[in-house]
Amino acid sequence: MTTPFWLADALAVVMVSVAGYCAGRPVVARITGRPTHYSVDLLHVCMGGTMAAMLAPAVGLSHPGAWALVFAVAAGFFGILTGRTLLAGQGAAASGAQAQHLVSSGAMVYMLMAPAAMGAMPGMTMPMTSSMAMTPTSMGGGLRLPSFAVLLAVLLIGMAGYILLRLARHETAHAGLDGEVVLAPRSVACCQVAMNLTMGYMLIMLL
Repeated sequence: MTTPFWLADALAVVMVSVAGYCAGRPVVARITGRPTHYSVDLLHVCMGGTMAAMLAPAVGLSHPGAWALVFAVAAGFFGILTGRTLLAGQGAAASGAQAQHLVSSGAMVYMLMAPAAMGAMPGMTMPMTSSMAMTPTSMGGGLRLPSFAVLLAVLLIGMAGYILLRLARHETAHAGLDGEVVLAPRSVACCQVAMNLTMGYMLIMLL
């Protein structure tokens, strides 16, 4: 699959911006006394930074296994929250918000471990050259679970579309774990859309 040479770099810049914004949210929340979902902010910082490193030709990602463990723990955490939300009968919106983070965390684990398992992404253990960064050749054409990558990409892009639909309808209230509306909910939604679409692109490039 051929993509514009500048696309990976542009997405890396977007992911750095998302990570920086989400890193600042807890500080602003503390200063203003507004609530924020700290675990989601932390997850977004880790996701944004990790994806930026995977996308940037001059950077690359070291210790992918350690980062995969981080996101596996996050997937377990949000999986428990999803189950608790469902059992508490808090509604589809609340459980869907937690399930979204579960799916994205699982996608990160897949992206980090699948190329490493096949020995197909040297840029994840050392700085990548421009010819290595997020290309079908560097990420391997023989992954064991390509259909799973497609499923994850469809789920993530579909969720991004759903969020955009809610934004268009001005349904932007983003509930935290205890049901309150968090700081700057529209910005949170936009960050989630950007990460979902970037993750979808990266998953497609794994095929």
